[in-house]
Amino acid sequence: VYLMPSRTDAFGISFLEAWAAGNPVIGARIGATPEVIEENIDGLLVEFNDPKDIAQKVIVLLKNKKLRRRLGLNGQSKVSQRYTWDIIARQTHFTYQSLINNYK
Repeated sequence: VYLMPSRTDAFGISFLEAWAAGNPVIGARIGATPEVIEENIDGLLVEFNDPKDIAQKVIVLLKNKKLRRRLGLNGQSKVSQRYTWDIIARQTHFTYQSLINNYK
């Protein structure tokens, strides 16, 4: 289980690293984190600065092996489908190409 209830991480690349290893993640419902984590699909969200909510979600994952596995595998699948270096490079190339074409 990977837990990062941070309020300062803009994108949360560490979530991607945890998912790549097949681990379920827990992040704070703040900033861009809810855009990265699909709640109950590939991770859980907690209220920022709410220790009871954080503890409760950790306990849920520790007690439920099936849920841990499902969230971790879904996250791993998300990383392999959306966030490989090849995919990011193609998206970046497309973005730059679009900007260049619009500038002409």
